Amino acid sequence: MTNRKSAKASKSFESEGYGVSSAETGESGLAKLEQHPFDLLLLDVSLPDRNGLDILKEIHRRDPQLSIVLITAYGSIDMARAAFKNGAMDYITKPWSNDELLAQVAQAVESRRLRDENVQLKRALKRASIFQASSARATRCRRSWISSRR
Repeated sequence: MTNRKSAKASKSFESEGYGVSSAETGESGLAKLEQHPFDLLLLDVSLPDRNGLDILKEIHRRDPQLSIVLITAYGSIDMARAAFKNGAMDYITKPWSNDELLAQVAQAVESRRLRDENVQLKRALKRASIFQASSARATRCRRSWISSRR
């Protein structure tokens, strides 16, 4: 991705209220991922220091919940298959329209939000069912204790 195209996309994201952090190389991107949590990663296949598909595998191994959209100049079926197999949630081909990219970003961020909410609701439901089970046992114990006193 050219610096001008990247800067234009960054401004589009920022105007939509997204925080943006960019890295010029795969290694600097991996370092940023170690320092800060991200909701979404846009990953170019063609990086100056490493292959984007290799980095995709590594990132997905480290954080399987991270939403990753792969950017490629070669939009083939094989590339799509490789992207999805290695953990990408979607991919976009160069050149892209900013409207299309913004729509994919919004969808990826919403998907991440829904997954996180689902996990939180499951935890709350589990806590509630544990509490109900404990309450039911306590009620049975009280009934037993009351009947034994009669």
